[in-house]
Amino acid sequence: MDAGLLQLDAWMARALAALAPAERRTLFRKIGRELLKRNRAHMARQVGPDGTPWAPRARDRHGQVRKAAKMMTGLRAARRLKATATPAGVDVGWTGGDARIALVHQLGGLDFVDRAESDTKVRYPARPLIGLTDHDVAIIKDTVLTHLSDRL
Repeated sequence: MDAGLLQLDAWMARALAALAPAERRTLFRKIGRELLKRNRAHMARQVGPDGTPWAPRARDRHGQVRKAAKMMTGLRAARRLKATATPAGVDVGWTGGDARIALVHQLGGLDFVDRAESDTKVRYPARPLIGLTDHDVAIIKDTVLTHLSDRL
């Protein structure tokens, strides 16, 4: 990383620490909304945050895709994927059963197809759902700088 960027990061950290907790929460809420928008867009395009396409759906023994609909439409819904802002930062992700499902898809792994109907487990490939890209970091820095300059 460039030395100038490191100095900028250190300056921003000091500036953020000087803000009142309520103002930091407001800023982190703005950042959270932007991250939600960007990560939902990645999920809608069926690609990871870095732009790599997700592994395709499983195929049946005849080579047909079992379900042609887009994946993860439920997980990207506003009632499930949330941003929680506090004076200490922002968390973007899922809670409860949604978090378990998202983790299996984010990292890949074994999970039940449908617990209510059978106890069959399937290995799901990794399909990164959320993450930060260099462009996201630049947007976050820009949002912080804009917020701080608006205060002056």
